[in-house]
Amino acid sequence: PCMTIIAAYYYNEGKRVREIRLDEHVELNENRSGFCWIALSEPTADELRAIQTTYNLHPLASDNAMHPLSPPKREVYNDELYVVAQTAELGGDRISYGKMAIFTGHNHLITVRHGNAGALGKLREQLEASPTQFGKGVDY
Repeated sequence: PCMTIIAAYYYNEGKRVREIRLDEHVELNENRSGFCWIALSEPTADELRAIQTTYNLHPLASDNAMHPLSPPKREVYNDELYVVAQTAELGGDRISYGKMAIFTGHNHLITVRHGNAGALGKLREQLEASPTQFGKGVDY
């Protein structure tokens, strides 16, 4: 199975600069406004390990991100925040649930979704439309 790369972009000062490769390490710039946002959907273990190596993700968090049924949580590993959130979407009269794992570090935001993970595309559009706010960095 192929990993679905929803998006993989480098941003600087709140503006999308270019698409990036998943194995491409982008150095942190002085004002911390440069970062990568990578959004994945149901990656394989090998694919997530490649991301883990590039961005130095904590192995426990990386392993946990592979499990679609892991409960919501928040963990801090060194200088990285790891969050697992349950997602829900109403389609007609049915609610479909999913999970999203989120890794945030000084120079990256990585989201890994399983099942329905909501509409991050709309969030990305809203953030890109407001570079002043988006340029405050990944933790903002």
